[in-house]
Amino acid sequence: MMMTQHHAPHAPSIAAPSSFTPAASFSRTLVNLARGRVHFGGSNRGRRILMEDGTRFTIFRQVRVDGPQVTEAPTSTVVFRVRFRLANMRPWLNKLFSLLPIPLFIGLPGFQAKCWCLDEATGTFQGLYEWRSRAHAEAYARSFAMRFMVGRSVPGTVHHDILPGRSLDEYVESLSEAAEVLA
Repeated sequence: MMMTQHHAPHAPSIAAPSSFTPAASFSRTLVNLARGRVHFGGSNRGRRILMEDGTRFTIFRQVRVDGPQVTEAPTSTVVFRVRFRLANMRPWLNKLFSLLPIPLFIGLPGFQAKCWCLDEATGTFQGLYEWRSRAHAEAYARSFAMRFMVGRSVPGTVHHDILPGRSLDEYVESLSEAAEVLA
């Protein structure tokens, strides 16, 4: 079970390992829910996007968490993109199952948003995340959540990369425009 990564040299870590645990994330998720900071839906749900490699996905779920999750000074937002094929689970079932771990990662330090995507033709899933900084995205790449994803995927199919200097909405908009041109 190998993850590949394509990004610039390693940035210093800013999130303590203890803050990237399921329990810590779940606790912060409860606080954010109580304060009305967690929002499902959004303008990207249902959008068809065309990735740079020609793969077409449909966004089937979106979540955004308002406000900074950490107390550091603002940094450059990044998009974390992960693609995988599940082992032993049909895509329709994973759409339901993927609701369960949401409280365990939307409270992680630096998390801002996620779009869940599916390529119906191949059954390939893709997660598009917005993180507050490269260091937060890199911490997520080493987290329990990614290890869980690798464990339930077809060996060798989990690939991720970090796209600096853009918001998730900007990135999805550019991919959506490309899909419309080729439609």
